[in-house]
Amino acid sequence: MAITVWSTVEDAERYDRGGQAAAMVDKIRFAFAGPPTLGTYDAFGIPQQA
Repeated sequence: MAITVWSTVEDAERYDRGGQAAAMVDKIRFAFAGPPTLGTYDAFGIPQQA
């Protein structure tokens, strides 16, 4: 399991489009039991940055 935390949806989408997410998956793909899946969750109780 890998978890990333982003301040905005745009930041997360930029990370994905930029190829960084795919590069990270490629580094650990050998350990996967199956194909990776993406889930998105809202985090509650995390203070907002100013």
